[in-house]
Parts: sequence; structure tokens; C-alpha cells
Amino acid sequence: MSDIQMSKSFVDALARLDGADARRTAIFIDRLMEDPTRSSFNFERVNDARDPKIRSARVSRELRVILHQDAGVLLLLYVNHHDIAYGWARTKCVECNVVTGALQIVESPDVGMGHLAPLASVEDPGATDGAFSRVTDDYLLSIGVPPSWLPVVREIRSETQFWAIVEDMPDAVAERLLRVLVGELVAPPVPVVAIAQPLASPDTRHWMCTVSEDGGLCQLIDQAPPERSRR
Repeated sequence: MSDIQMSKSFVDALARLDGADARRTAIFIDRLMEDPTRSSFNFERVNDARDPKIRSARVSRELRVILHQDAGVLLLLYVNHHDIAYGWARTKCVECNVVTGALQIVESPDVGMGHLAPLASVEDPGATDGAFSRVTDDYLLSIGVPPSWLPVVREIRSETQFWAIVEDMPDAVAERLLRVLVGELVAPPVPVVAIAQPLASPDTRHWMCTVSEDGGLCQLIDQAPPERSRR
């Protein structure tokens, strides 16, 4: 039986669906827990995705769940209509941080650079030092910055630029970087052995939870107000 985990990004996306789509997704999760091999799920690789282990699963004619499939673990990452879901999936990787050992959803660095670029012309042209110039690369890695994101973090010149990319970074990493940005000396998390226990890391548990079998998700959606926000 597969271990089914749910990410914060999935929960956030679920909360933005309308009531009917949210309930369809809850039913999909119940059925996934009963039998993840159902042919009706139509698991497919996402073409051009950065991560070869990312899959899409069919919820309805239009709705797709994006998940990561590895070593008996199904990690629910995102849910939305087909084109939006596939666009989200193509730029993401799920990987163990080489320093902290935590499992992370890592956005493409190109996306981060793209969010910084429009702000470069409005920042102080005389500002030559980066916002994190007083700390070393090794320190940034020790607090969980993915190695591929070091060039992006080094490009940040102001708090405005930081907030432009904060949602592109793993939550625990963004929180530590904000504290460093305002002058705190943040203690790095205790590393875990990534190969043996990436799910044991507090950073991993910060954004991931195990899906229970009590049907609580359907009950929660049934009790929710009929009007749901779509952002």
C-alpha cells in the first residue's frame, strides 16, 4: 500500500477550488487511498517537467492532481484545471536538500530570476551589495537554501525584491532568510540523513502531512460555506 502525503501547496490549491471541484478532489483522495492502482486515475508523466517523478492524475474531465511518485510514497503537490496544473508542474522539483537532508519542493531558479528582473530597474542603482552579502554561501546552504537557488538569493538587493520571490522558496527557508535579512543570526537546522529519513526532518514536516483514512477531508468540505475563493 502506498504512503500518501499531502503538501501545503496542495492544501492551498484545494482551498482555491470551488465547492464542486473541491469535493471531486476529496473523493479522488479517498479512492486513491483505497486503491492507488485504479486505471481511471490515468497517471501520466508531465512532458518537459524538471522532475521525472512528477505525475498528473485525472480527477474529472478538466481537473488534474499533480503528485510526486517515489519509493512507495505518493506526495500530493497541486490541483487545478488541466493547463494550469501542468504549467505549475513543469517548473517544480521535489528533492532532498544536500545539506539539511530535508525534502523540498524547489521552483526553477529561472522563475525566481524572472520575478526579480522587473524590479531591478526601480531599485537604487547605487546599491552594489546584495541583501545577503554579509553571509557566506555555506551559511545560506546550511539554513536550507537549495544550491540551485544561491545565484537567485545573491541577486536580491532589497526587501522589496525578497518579497517578490518569497512564495517561490520553501516556506521554512523563506522564514529563515527573512530573519537573516532583518539582522538576526539564525541557527541552522540539525541535518538529517537524507537517504534514510527525509520525512523525519522538521523542515519537511513543516509543509507535508500524512493523509488519514477517517474521511475527514470530505466532511470538512461538506461543512464549508458554499462560496469558496478563487485566487
